[in-house]
Parts: sequence; structure tokens; C-alpha cells
Amino acid sequence: MNELATLKQGQIALLDALAVEARTYAENAYANMMALGRVLSQAKEILPHGEFLAWVEEKVGISSRYGEHFASCYRVYGDKPEYAKLGKSKLIKMLALPAGTQDDFIAENDVENMSVREVEAAVKKVREEARKEIEKEREARRRAEDRAEELANRPPEIPDDVAEDLRRKDADIARLSQQATEAVNTAMELRRENTKLRRDNDETEALLTQTQELYDQSQRELHSAKSAMAREEDDGPSVVEFTIDSFDAAVGEFMRSCARLPYMGAAFAVMDHEQRQGYESILRIVEGWCASSREAINTVSGGIIIE
Repeated sequence: MNELATLKQGQIALLDALAVEARTYAENAYANMMALGRVLSQAKEILPHGEFLAWVEEKVGISSRYGEHFASCYRVYGDKPEYAKLGKSKLIKMLALPAGTQDDFIAENDVENMSVREVEAAVKKVREEARKEIEKEREARRRAEDRAEELANRPPEIPDDVAEDLRRKDADIARLSQQATEAVNTAMELRRENTKLRRDNDETEALLTQTQELYDQSQRELHSAKSAMAREEDDGPSVVEFTIDSFDAAVGEFMRSCARLPYMGAAFAVMDHEQRQGYESILRIVEGWCASSREAINTVSGGIIIE
């Protein structure tokens, strides 16, 4: 962060404004996710058993996995403001925590400044501790059962305090077992999601690489075109005959090379500003050339045709 000291005052002010804007978008994203989770939870209560996931994909237009995640996030986090700044990925990772432990988790961990991987590791640690706690409870129950069996062979009956202890431990084991099962199921789902995210990331990186190559090629072609234009300006008008056939062939070659450009919306959406400006500069040159060519075509003896 020492590099920030070298920034100009205007740059620091701009960064502060961007930070405020980013926090606003993040909070709105959380509110939208909670609102979607609330709607999906209501729909799940109405739909017949087993039809919710199909309904989410067919009627809502999102994957059933995300539908389950959003509904679970709403049930677990609700409208609690302390979760609004954590981000979707961290909230989904925290679904694997034992039920009712989310508040303790964010109180004991600086989740906001942790990476998603660090949150996942911390959640895994909590689940492991919960598993060990279950084992302790089971061991305590076994000891209690051994004691109960020992007392059962003696008169009188098992003391009331022992019976109550057994009942309490049965309830604790059932609760912890349920939490462990839910945690395992959520962990499996998260592993599948991680695989999908890694695959999507690989595809995005490949698309960015291809886009960069296209941009570099366009820059080279633009440079060549500018150089050719400069040479023509120095040498005077070209004596090469320019016919409709040569024009058609040149346009055909251009369309074959650049036909994908109108369909690169997804690539432009993730492209950095400098690259997009490069494409924009080239398009302005093409548009100016088209306008000048149109003006030349509409020129007749005595003036310009006005259509």
C-alpha cells in the first residue's frame, strides 16, 4: 500500500469515489440475492415435493444448484446487515457451517478481508471440530451406557440423573449428526461448484487470450494501413486501377477476417478498458473511411447527390 503515497490528489479522490460506488454495488448485489432467496423459499413451500429444482430451471431460468444456494442463503442469513459485504462466494462457502454457528464464525474471523479459499479452509476447520465434538459425545454416551448397564445389574433401578444424562446425550448426538450430514452434503455440492467455476475460468482465460491475439493482429493491420496511406500521400495518387471486382474481393477478405466482431459481446464485457479503446479507435477509422467513401460515391458532376 506504500505506492498509494505517490498518487496524485485527483487520483486519490477518484479511488475514494470508486470505493464508495463499489460498496454500493456490493450491498445491492447482496440485497438482490436475499430477495431472490426469499422468493425461491416461498415457491418451495408451495410446490409439491420434488418439483422445486425443475421449477427453478424452467420458470426462473437459473440452475437448480444456484436456486438451492440462494434459498439457503436467505434462510440462514436473512436480512442481517453484517453479511451484506461478504460476497456471494463466501456466503455460499459458509453454508457448510453447522447450523446456527454462522454468527460466531464471522465474529471470530475477519471474513470480509479473507479470500474465498481462506474462508473455505476456516469452514473446513470448524466442521472438523464439530466432527470431533460428535465423537466426544458418542464416547460419552458409550461410557454412560456402560455405566447404565452396570447399574442395571444391580438393584435398585438406574438413577434418574443417569437416565436424564442419557436422554440429553441422545438429543445432542442426533442434532450433531444431522448437522454433520448437512455439512457433508453442502461440501460435496461446493466441490462440484468449484469444478464448474474452474472450468468456466479456464474458458474465460482462453477467450481473453484469443481476444488479445485478435486485438494485436488488428493493431498490426492498422499500422500497416497507416504506413501504406502515408506512402501513397508521399508518392502521389496510385496508378493501380481500383475496380468493383477488386473492391468486392477486398471487402470479402475483411468480412472473413472480422466477421466475429459483432458477436464478441461476452469478450468485450470482461476486457480491460485499454483493449476496448483499441477496438473503438479502429472502428472509428473504419467508420470515417465508410463516410468518406459514401461521400465520394454520391459525388457527381456539379456537386454531391443528396439522398
